[in-house]
Amino acid sequence: MNYLKKAVELARVSFEAGLFPAGAVLVTKAANIYTSDPSLAWYHGECSVIDKAIKAEGIDALTEAKMFTSIESCLMCSAKMYWSGISEVTYIVPKSKTNVLYAYEDGVPMHEHLSHFNTPLLSTQDDELLDEALALYNAWAQKIESK
Repeated sequence: MNYLKKAVELARVSFEAGLFPAGAVLVTKAANIYTSDPSLAWYHGECSVIDKAIKAEGIDALTEAKMFTSIESCLMCSAKMYWSGISEVTYIVPKSKTNVLYAYEDGVPMHEHLSHFNTPLLSTQDDELLDEALALYNAWAQKIESK
């Protein structure tokens, strides 16, 4: 399964429901897969999949887990990933391509926030689906700006 493609599909469903276009997929060390619930886009995707995995497998299942997201994680989601033991996050749309006023607490890139954590949480930006994921974000931002 292409986890980033699934994250974009979840972001599309969320956008089509009139919600923030973000999707997240978590793969635990046991190779179990959890996806964000597009109907809960107000509850950040990363947080929702972490909660699902903990409920199903317990907190230890997240050690060395990997997160895949359609958009760079905010500070809250980054911190929850860190405290949950997730080792790696790959995202598509970087903060630098968004209007941070609509989606983030600040404009600081995730890797800079993560550099302050005691143990590493590797973040990687992947351009493969950037046009598609960014188009969803931009369409959502246009809706916000037109209000």
